[in-house]
Amino acid sequence: MKQIIPFLLVGILLFSGFGAVANSKNICEGISDLKNLKTSVTPLALPDITDCQIIDSDNGQKIYVEGFGRLSTPGEPNLPSKIFSIAIPPGAQFVNLYYKNSEEIIIPGNHIIRPITPPQLTGKDISSTLDIYNQIFEDNYDSIYNCDTSYPEDIVEFVRTSGYRKYNIVDVRVTPFTYNPLSGQLKYHPEITVFIEYNNPQENLNIMSDDSFKTEKIAREIIVNYEQVKQWYQSNNCSSQGLYDFVIITLDSLTSAVTPLVDWETEKGRTVKVVTTSWIDLNYEGYDLAEKMRNFLREKYPTEEWGIEDALIVGHWNDVPMRKTSQKLFIPDGENAETDFYYAELSLPDNESWDADEDHKYGEILDSIDFFSEINVGRIPWSDFETVQHICEKSVAYEQNNDTSFKNNILLIAKFINQNTDGATFMEYCVNEELHPWMSS
Repeated sequence: MKQIIPFLLVGILLFSGFGAVANSKNICEGISDLKNLKTSVTPLALPDITDCQIIDSDNGQKIYVEGFGRLSTPGEPNLPSKIFSIAIPPGAQFVNLYYKNSEEIIIPGNHIIRPITPPQLTGKDISSTLDIYNQIFEDNYDSIYNCDTSYPEDIVEFVRTSGYRKYNIVDVRVTPFTYNPLSGQLKYHPEITVFIEYNNPQENLNIMSDDSFKTEKIAREIIVNYEQVKQWYQSNNCSSQGLYDFVIITLDSLTSAVTPLVDWETEKGRTVKVVTTSWIDLNYEGYDLAEKMRNFLREKYPTEEWGIEDALIVGHWNDVPMRKTSQKLFIPDGENAETDFYYAELSLPDNESWDADEDHKYGEILDSIDFFSEINVGRIPWSDFETVQHICEKSVAYEQNNDTSFKNNILLIAKFINQNTDGATFMEYCVNEELHPWMSS
């Protein structure tokens, strides 16, 4: 049976984008040399050092910072890291990035920060993929751990330009700890200010009219300089919903099968529109049906159009396609991953994002995809009328059920990751640590 992997790309396309980063000592000369540019100045809110934890283990130490992920390249020190999203004016183009950090805090002791290990892959014909990752590990480990240079060299790095609906965003990665492997010195940088240089936006720019309570709440959570951003956009008095805030894309044969769900969502106050693939195919341009569907969603999601917040795709992927991507390096069995995230990330047209070189190989490493979903996308992956209708009825019944003992129980399914690793152990950890409120029993 074919796997549904709608969010695979989120984890494997982090290499998109390229930019220049300069040390803080070059800030003044960099800005003075480029008088035609403007600069956005953003102080970043970082945790207090007392909120950071260093955990000892048999093979080294690991640092935990709440709200931070960590670096992911094999062979690098396993340090906390986080991507911050900073908005620049609509129509402006990113030029350069600088940062200024305060005096660092030296953490007492001789520290041994373990490196990131190669991923543990299973499947057929994976030896070449394992060889690639092992070579990456060895090269990075040798270059980093055999000298005493502070790692990383730059605690702030440009990641990519991106966008969330009407907002123009620059993503920067911040790694607030630096590590000297030979001396074991560990330092923390508690205060960092980022300077982003950008070209003046063009005059008479047609700025997207896109305001809703729900999406503005998300923007406020995503964008670290959101209060500054508001001055760049004319307020359109945010409405609580658009013309059609919930869109269902399905086959002509299934339009009445989704009626139970449409009726329930309407009763809840949603504005629902059912659109067929045949109508999209007839009314939109694109290389294939998938691109036509994405072009439809790109046109209609702003509140000046329909104000789409959520989209449900109903139909088997053979009938309502997922986007096949070119990710063979990361797929052990050599197959190309397929994803519905293609319909959620709508910032730019295909020829500027998912297929930037227009070779119809989507989601390649150099394609400029960002990872903010303009809309939420889900799928009912069946094309059988009775099955779809039953799923819609069950979904409605679940929402209407007020039995909290029923809703507070969940079955966590896991598999053996490899011959030595039972995934059920991680599920037990999730329950025991109560990672979510509903994981209490």
